[in-house]
Amino acid sequence: FWAGKINGVGPMSRRLAEVYPEYLTKDQLAADLNMAASGGTFGAYLSRLRSPGLIEEDRDKNVRAAPQLMEGV
Repeated sequence: FWAGKINGVGPMSRRLAEVYPEYLTKDQLAADLNMAASGGTFGAYLSRLRSPGLIEEDRDKNVRAAPQLMEGV
């Protein structure tokens, strides 16, 4: 649902859903998407998912899909 509602984040949200409940490092997520972790586009996509609470970060700044997003999957 959200992949089609938020511009550009489809592949990122699908990748995070594939590995849920595991966390990915930002470097690994970027590599999986053929993006640069330090790039502005990658950061913008993370922000688009973070703002509505669709992803969460652990204390090491690794990311995963938010549990409430994955309920019922």
